[in-house]
Amino acid sequence: MNVLLLSMPDYFEHMPPVAVRMPNGALTSLAGNVDDHHRVAVADLILSYRRVRETIKRLVHEIDPEVVGLSVMTFQRRTAGRIIDLARAQAWRQNRCRRL
Repeated sequence: MNVLLLSMPDYFEHMPPVAVRMPNGALTSLAGNVDDHHRVAVADLILSYRRVRETIKRLVHEIDPEVVGLSVMTFQRRTAGRIIDLARAQAWRQNRCRRL
């Protein structure tokens, strides 16, 4: 199974993207505990916050995920909805949408 795990590109004033460059611990922990026969990719979208749409389209195309997981804080829920819509639309365009 191909899995794509995404963290949101939104940040708040105490954690600007220039100052904070640590990976999402929860997503990397999940990825590290998945059985070897699965393919898991983790993308921290804060590192590409100026190119989010292009990054998501590229990742969905390259990974061909059967499952997409998001790490979302309350203030990021609107962005999460847009990312879900974009990933789903990209999968449909590729005629590979299964469970997205």
